[in-house]
Amino acid sequence: MEIMILAVNHGTFAYQKEKEILRDICFSAGPGDLIAVLGPNGSGKTTLLRCIMGFLKWNSGGSFLDGKNIRDISNRNLWQSIAYVPQGKGTGISYTVREMILLGCASRHGFFEKPDKEDEEQVGRIMQKMGLSEIEKQKCTELSGGQIQMVLIARAMAAEPDILILDEPESNLDFKNQLLVLSTLKKLSESGTACIFNTHFPAHAARHANKSLLLMNDGEHLFGKTEEVITEENISKAFGVRVSIGNVNAGEQQIPYVMPVEVIHTEENGSGEEKDFKK
Repeated sequence: MEIMILAVNHGTFAYQKEKEILRDICFSAGPGDLIAVLGPNGSGKTTLLRCIMGFLKWNSGGSFLDGKNIRDISNRNLWQSIAYVPQGKGTGISYTVREMILLGCASRHGFFEKPDKEDEEQVGRIMQKMGLSEIEKQKCTELSGGQIQMVLIARAMAAEPDILILDEPESNLDFKNQLLVLSTLKKLSESGTACIFNTHFPAHAARHANKSLLLMNDGEHLFGKTEEVITEENISKAFGVRVSIGNVNAGEQQIPYVMPVEVIHTEENGSGEEKDFKK
């Protein structure tokens, strides 16, 4: 797999004349990186992903693939390197599960080219890995939101991207499939695919991501090693909730947890009670 680096350099974005949602965002993702993007509602997590890929235009700064602004890269070349998985909210497309996943192979060949034997075998392996083999002939219009989410992730995997970007991939899933998706992303990153995913769950970042990007509601952000970003002080400041962070023993594993304890009331949210964020 070719080594590719996706970087955001001084990215700033605001909708029309509204206050800046994202301010001077800087980070990069390369082979082996599994990056979690966290932040409270309204902090711009999905907006960030849309700016990264060029669906929205940065007001200043930009997104760069191996040093080249993605706006100067053809769509065909861009989507041969990057795959995007939106939130699974249903689809009106009446493809079967297998047909939908096979569409991921189109980035390597051509949208109207017929999948070859190698593609079919690869899709079979992906469906087996993602637990989708039993529903491969089912229409996507008949699936639940969680099942659609798994199918969209499988389709992205079929494209064999250098960089995989996912918008809240575990949001519609039960415990089993959350673990399946997150462990799959971990394995993909270990094999050389750079993965970036939004999440509402700091514990998922703490357990799986080697780097984290924490967005604040004021447009500021923190980026770095997950253990340095996901701290009680930083999470409390970002989410307005006092948390407890630690590890639980699970056999031979030490699994990190992030437990919300209480809402932090401040004058800003109208309670009149001031709390600081220092430990």
